[in-house]
Amino acid sequence: MLRISNRASAFSSLCGATGKLKAKSWFHSTTPPFSASSVNHVPSKPPEDLLRWTKYQEYRERQNKRYRTDPEFRRKEFERVERWFKRRMEADPDWRMNHLASRRARAAETPMNPRLAAIKSLRRWITSWPWFRELCWKEHIPVVYPHRVLHHCSSCQLTRGAGVKSWWLRKGSEHSDQPEQWVCPGCFVKENWPNLMPIGYEGLTNAKELYARRAELEMAAARDRSRDESSR
Repeated sequence: MLRISNRASAFSSLCGATGKLKAKSWFHSTTPPFSASSVNHVPSKPPEDLLRWTKYQEYRERQNKRYRTDPEFRRKEFERVERWFKRRMEADPDWRMNHLASRRARAAETPMNPRLAAIKSLRRWITSWPWFRELCWKEHIPVVYPHRVLHHCSSCQLTRGAGVKSWWLRKGSEHSDQPEQWVCPGCFVKENWPNLMPIGYEGLTNAKELYARRAELEMAAARDRSRDESSR
């Protein structure tokens, strides 16, 4: 009997007799089900087992590519895992309790994690304040939907399985012959925060600072209007 590593054991536990990947808890993840994070790692294995591992890597690469480029395949995978997730939540109280505990831990981590805090703050601002959405943004325009929407992120090259309500659209791409370039909230914060805040609001990271800057800019605009009227 061939000895296999823990990673290969994990793979075998994911696959049934048909060789199809079983649904896992990547339902709420931003990554595809066939993650290629360690695709270049070649473990030290006997020749026969190494051949099996190489074939699995090739299979995973094909599935990753298909997940990124085939919207219909992505939709079916999402629906399949959504059904599995709901069944697991209903049938396995221990798993449901652990899953909810994990979500609570992530929520508790938000104030201590600048990136998570920024994502949450931006989502709240662009969904609650129309005036904030209508400011002069530099490279991306915030777009808010009444329901979750699937877009392909041009930065991380992934599509969030459940979709999100708020996206960032690269300015000008909506008028181009090329596909629109969308950026998910996580990538926008990771790459641009807070330098690509609206013009006049650069570097601000909390609501108090935003309102203070808004009042300051409105007062400056009022003074300019008054000066123009008096000079006529």
